[in-house]
Amino acid sequence: MADHCYVSRRRLSKLLNKRLNQSFYDLLNTVRVRQAKRLMDNPALRISEVAEGAGYFDTSHFSRVFKKLEGISAGERRSLH
Repeated sequence: MADHCYVSRRRLSKLLNKRLNQSFYDLLNTVRVRQAKRLMDNPALRISEVAEGAGYFDTSHFSRVFKKLEGISAGERRSLH
């Protein structure tokens, strides 16, 4: 992404922190979890498929990030909706 914006990774990170008060990875995880929540609306998809569709290739990492950002596990969220 930094290359696409013609800045260094460090510069991009500083700009995001300054403008959005979020690191690149926090922003990326927010976008990915938002996508995962959309994918969870399809009951035919397993949680591992949702994770992969949102850009996570390690389901346990996805689970940790999801719970950290949403306050509930992906499975709990799915059962509520």
